[in-house]
Amino acid sequence: MRHPRRLLLIGATIAASLATLLTPATPALAEPPAPAPTPPPQHLELSSVQPESRDRVLGANWQKSNDLAVTTAGDATGFHVFTATAATGYQWRTVATLTEPGMDTDQWIGNACLTGSGTKIVAVYAPRYFTNRDWLFSRGAFAAIIDARTGAVTKLRDQVTLAYFNPGCGAGDTVALTQGVSERHGTTRLLTVDTAAKRVTRAVVATGQLTSAVPVGDTVVAADGARLVEVRAGGELTQLAATDSVPFDLRATADGGVAFATRDGASVKVRQYLRGETRELASGPLGELTVQAGTDGRVFLVGRADRQGALPQGVSLLDAPAAADVSSEGGLAVTAAARRGLRAGPGALPAGPPDATAQGDDRSGAGTEVPDAEPVDIAAQVVTTKSAVGFQVQPGADLAPSAASGRVTNPKLALTLRPAG
Repeated sequence: MRHPRRLLLIGATIAASLATLLTPATPALAEPPAPAPTPPPQHLELSSVQPESRDRVLGANWQKSNDLAVTTAGDATGFHVFTATAATGYQWRTVATLTEPGMDTDQWIGNACLTGSGTKIVAVYAPRYFTNRDWLFSRGAFAAIIDARTGAVTKLRDQVTLAYFNPGCGAGDTVALTQGVSERHGTTRLLTVDTAAKRVTRAVVATGQLTSAVPVGDTVVAADGARLVEVRAGGELTQLAATDSVPFDLRATADGGVAFATRDGASVKVRQYLRGETRELASGPLGELTVQAGTDGRVFLVGRADRQGALPQGVSLLDAPAAADVSSEGGLAVTAAARRGLRAGPGALPAGPPDATAQGDDRSGAGTEVPDAEPVDIAAQVVTTKSAVGFQVQPGADLAPSAASGRVTNPKLALTLRPAG
């Protein structure tokens, strides 16, 4: 049985701790315009493509594929991270459910990316009401490293922004995490995480509002207004390229460069910076061309390109919906993942800050019993065959062996909630 007074005290303690530990910040830059919606799937499977349909739907040699798809969805029970492999007919499983005990909300939200090595998933997550407070949105979200095979979760002490570009996975085991701008100091803090070592290896404070940070080799590249910059160990910024607008979709390429997109009126241009030179790779209608990363240095230009130049090693044009989340080898494009009855794209972040009170969100922790996890509908397209597929997934079904570790309290909160004496 829940104890409302105890939960109220816990909620108040957490809120007070966050207010003490976090620095108020200004909102992050607005997310680039969303791509056009994609049509619903033509037919609905269960939690995998059915065995009798796999040869037709998935194409030749699907049994030998290492392709790994990752998607997320959140509800009141936590932020659910799901994976599926082509070799199992894209059988979806819950690899982890991330939550913080004592923090009640109507929905956990966040973002996640698969590392370039394909072995880890890094997730940023928080209660949905964090979008209602600038300082919580900018520097209040939690971060965790998830083993893509076992579901073992390592929660990081540092709290980060909920912005759409966070986290930023590189081509190997490293990931960049961003804390939003400090209103007091006018600085952005960037963290480099070694997911193999399961720890932050570098923390850099830079002047200004940096966005879309991603590890490239042994450094970090980010957007600083209308320019692409390298962020050095002491926080100094070195301009790599001047751009017409704020760069986004930064992705490390296999040759040591970085691909990125910029808005140009009603178009989007994709360029690559490599060893002092910048060249255009492709361009297309705004909202119909995105840049995404796979494993082993793969970079996908997803959607429709009106113009295309010579593409570098590991970069390819993928004929799939631009709004989709693409799997590690580009075999599956996930166009939507949301709990039953909701319509939402991959990930669970709302388009804008919701009204928590109007939505019935209880921030005090003194609400009703947390319901069971809600079923999740996943819509996707098989890229090679253009087959539209749909899945029904129950969070908690077919759990990874160590998935329960996602419910362990974040180490920073554990210290603040430790009983005195």
